[in-house]
Amino acid sequence: MEEINEHHVVEWDKMLQASKPPVSHTPLTVYMDKFALEKNIVALRNDKFKSIVGYTLQKPEFNQAQIMEIVDKWKQEGIWPNV
Repeated sequence: MEEINEHHVVEWDKMLQASKPPVSHTPLTVYMDKFALEKNIVALRNDKFKSIVGYTLQKPEFNQAQIMEIVDKWKQEGIWPNV
């Protein structure tokens, strides 16, 4: 586990330094602790909560376009590498 983290953290640091302009400070990390990689199943129904509160999702789908929108925002903020 730690060997994988070492490899990814080193490569992430290289990407941050190779970015144009280099990213010196970012709240993002590629480090993953053991718990994050374990299989944890949580199944909760939220229908009752949504009906009582009247909650609806602003973006009901999570797909590649949504991820790219987030990454582009991070690039504009200067916390994601431009490589």
